[in-house]
Amino acid sequence: YDLSVEMSAILGNREVMNAVHAKGGKEAGNALRQWVDAIAQGGFRDASLRLELMRAASRMQGRAAGVALLGRMSAILSQSTQLAAASVQIPVTSYLTRLAKLMTGGLGWGDALRSSFIQRRFKTAPPIVRQAMDSLASAKPNAIQGLSRFFGNVLSGADAFFTSGTYAILLDYHREQGVNMRLAGAELEAYATQEAERMTEQVAQPTRMTARSLAELTNTSPLGKVGWAFASEARQKVALAFWAAANAKADPMRAAKAAFLTFVVGGLFTQVLKNLLREAKGDDDREMWSLNRLGYAMTISPIASAIPFGSAIMGDANMLSNVQRTVQTLGNDEVDFRDVDSILSAAGLFNDTAASLSQLTHLGLDLSRIAKNAAD
Repeated sequence: YDLSVEMSAILGNREVMNAVHAKGGKEAGNALRQWVDAIAQGGFRDASLRLELMRAASRMQGRAAGVALLGRMSAILSQSTQLAAASVQIPVTSYLTRLAKLMTGGLGWGDALRSSFIQRRFKTAPPIVRQAMDSLASAKPNAIQGLSRFFGNVLSGADAFFTSGTYAILLDYHREQGVNMRLAGAELEAYATQEAERMTEQVAQPTRMTARSLAELTNTSPLGKVGWAFASEARQKVALAFWAAANAKADPMRAAKAAFLTFVVGGLFTQVLKNLLREAKGDDDREMWSLNRLGYAMTISPIASAIPFGSAIMGDANMLSNVQRTVQTLGNDEVDFRDVDSILSAAGLFNDTAASLSQLTHLGLDLSRIAKNAAD
């Protein structure tokens, strides 16, 4: 900057410019001034370029988040495992009794869903949903992209719905504990609400900033942000299990329940739900119920999912398989609905409308395969 200022002052001298024009003509004087301008603006241009590249990368990572999760029935089914989270925080018998009451309508699930705590979670949304919604904020709105907002709200709603079940169980338990502590009225309700919210935040999918890791919060690269958004919940569950294991001598039951939640519920049960959905869609993969596949889901998969892009590295990611299938499809003469879904998923990385359409084809493909399998 100082160099360009000094050069501008020198070139502002009439005698200097007359000498330049005499030696090289007016073209030489113009070229010299352009060099000075380029030097002066170089920093601003580089900063603008970096900013634009970061914005483009952020939009791409938001599209990737939407393509990977929104519109997929498996993503909604996986949210149902949240109902098991309360088992870590209270005695097993108390949990099972209240879970039965919750399922039979005797625990105020609707009231919990309408509570300010759960409504805040719904509006905040899980990190991966926010990634997808943020990419739409900078895109030109149209009717197709409205689908992304709808699917995002559906996934956030599924998280709020099943988390409210956990909250209802913990709220009822702490009301009972408050009564045993001789609390009553507003004091009892304040105690139960505070404890239920605190314990729900410890085991539910992280939405608030303080519930997420510092590595996730301080990562500023677009690629890192989307990687942590996918890994956020798995990281929380693995950390919960390891922390409980480190304190197993003081509370062995909690360590066992945390491990059960992380590896059996979050790993094995989630894989079982996905396998049942695949069977409903007519998938004839004989290996889906193999002990090796289920064992991997219960042991390696939860840990791999807690690492940014760990699932992709292990070959489990939808996006990776879509890109591979798209490459294979380009050389085929026949293209079916699944090929269209894969092509739109790959194109969705670069175009907002294609990303929204891919979410619609995700749902359409799942429903059509379920209907076809049911009719056969």
